[in-house]
Amino acid sequence: MALEEYKFDLLLNSPAFVNDVPRGTKTIEYLEKDKSTGQWVPAFADPPHYPIDSRGIRIPSLRGVLEFWYRALLGDLTDPGEIYGRQASLFGSAEGGQGLTIRPAGMPRFEKGELSFDQNPLSYVYLGYGPLQSLTVPDDRRRPLPVATSYHKTQARDAILAEPRGRFRFIARGRPDQIEALRKALTLLHLFGGIGSRSRRGWGSVEVEAKDVPKPPAKDLAPWITATLGEVWKQSSYQAPEGPHFSALSPQTGIFVTRFPAADYESVLLTFFEHFERVRSFWKKKPLAEADHTLEVEDCKRPPDKSITGVPKRLAFGMPYHPSGKKVDIEYVGRRPKVDDVTRRASPLLLKVIRLSNGQHAGVALFLKTETFFGDPDMQIGAVGKDLTQPFPGYEAIDKFFSEGWTKVPLP
Repeated sequence: MALEEYKFDLLLNSPAFVNDVPRGTKTIEYLEKDKSTGQWVPAFADPPHYPIDSRGIRIPSLRGVLEFWYRALLGDLTDPGEIYGRQASLFGSAEGGQGLTIRPAGMPRFEKGELSFDQNPLSYVYLGYGPLQSLTVPDDRRRPLPVATSYHKTQARDAILAEPRGRFRFIARGRPDQIEALRKALTLLHLFGGIGSRSRRGWGSVEVEAKDVPKPPAKDLAPWITATLGEVWKQSSYQAPEGPHFSALSPQTGIFVTRFPAADYESVLLTFFEHFERVRSFWKKKPLAEADHTLEVEDCKRPPDKSITGVPKRLAFGMPYHPSGKKVDIEYVGRRPKVDDVTRRASPLLLKVIRLSNGQHAGVALFLKTETFFGDPDMQIGAVGKDLTQPFPGYEAIDKFFSEGWTKVPLP
C-alpha cells in the first residue's frame, strides 16, 4: 500500500513549559525578610537552569500527546488489548513495528524566555504550580514586589513564549488509514489540548494548521466546536451501554466555553482561576471548600483503625491531593487489596486557550467524565496511615465549576 504524507503546523496560544534537562545554573536575585529587623533585604541563589530544547517540541513528547487524543476516540472499547492494538497500529510498538513516522520539517521558529506576572500572581501560581512559583523580587524602585515567576531560588526555567507566536512544522508519513487517524487526533488537540507541563490548566495551548482542520472563527465559537468535533466523533458512534473507564469522549462528556472573548491569553487564564476560586477556595469561605476542609481536619485526627469518614469532593479535580497546614496534614490515595496505592490521577478537566481569527481569545473546557475515577471499579479512596476506605464522592465539585459563567457546547 502506498504511503501518504501529511503536513501540519503547531502554533501556541499560551506559553509552554517544555524544558530540556538542566544545564548549568543561573543567578537569581530576590528579596527576603531579615528576621531581626523585619526589613526586606537582597538575597541571591544559583538554581539549576532548565533551558528550552532547541528543537522546541520533541517528537516523542508530541507522539505521547497525540496518543492520548487518539485514545479519547475509543471510549466505548472495554478490552485493553483492543485499545492497545489500535493504538499500536497507528503509532507503533515494540512488538508490531514503527507505525506512522513524524519528523520535523525544518527548524522551528519560536522565542523563549522567563515568565513573570506581578498582577494576580497567586492566580498564575495556582494554574502553573511547579513551573511557576511565588517569589518576592525588587521592583524598579527596589521595593518588594510579589510575582509568579518561572525563575525561582530552587529552579530557573524558560518557557516558549506565546508572543511573538512560534511555529513548529512537521511531516507525518503513513498508510491512508494511519493518516486519517492522525488527522482526528490533531483535530482533538486543536480543539481541546496543549503541550508541556500544566497543559490541562491552559498552558501550552495549541492551534493546529493542517488540511481539513478548520481554523477558529472570529465569533460563534460554540457551534464551530460542535461542527469541528462532529467531523471526527459523534455521540452516535459511541456504542457502549455505560460511560468510559478511562479519559475519553462519550455522551457524558461536557464541553464549555467562556462567555466573552478576551484580549489576551492572560485574561483567559485569570478567568479559569476565578472559576476554581469560586468552587475550591477555603480562604474565600466557599461552602463546598469549607465542608471539605472540615472533613480533612477531623479525619486527620482519627487513629488508623478508625480510618476516614468521607472523601473531599474537591479530589474530583485530580490527584495528588494532600492538604497540609497548621490544622491538617492528610494525603489521599487510591486503594484496593493487594495492589499498590495510587497517588496520581490526572484531572478529568482540561482547560484550553483558543485564539480566535480576529486576534481575540476565549477559553474552552473539556470534562472527560468517566464511569470509575481510577478506571478500576474495585478501587476506593483511602489515606496514608489509615486502613479503611470510602467510595469516590462523585463529580459534584466539577459540576459546580460549570454552574455559572460558562456556555455549554452541544455534543455533535
